[in-house]
Amino acid sequence: MSKLSKQTKVSVKEDLHCCKDFRKNVENTMKAEIHNLKSRLLNQENNTILLNEIYKTYSDSQDEITRLKMQLEHKELEITLFKTNKNASIKKT
Repeated sequence: MSKLSKQTKVSVKEDLHCCKDFRKNVENTMKAEIHNLKSRLLNQENNTILLNEIYKTYSDSQDEITRLKMQLEHKELEITLFKTNKNASIKKT
C-alpha cells in the first residue's frame, strides 16, 4: 500500500505540474490574443477616423462644387441678359 501511495503521489504531482504548464500556455495564448484584438481595434478606430476625415473633405468639396455651379449659372444668366440688352440696344439705333 505504501508503494502504491508513493506512486499515486508521484502521478498526482506530475498531473499537477502538467496542469500548471497547460494553464501557463492558456494564459500566454489569451494574452497574445487580447493583444492582437487590441491592435485590431486600434486599427479599426484609426480607419474610422480616416474615413470620417475623407467623408468630411468629400462633403466640403461637394458643397464647394454646388456653390461654384450656382455661381456659374448666375454668370451665364448675366451674359444672356447682357447679350439680350446689347441686341436690344443695337436694334434701337
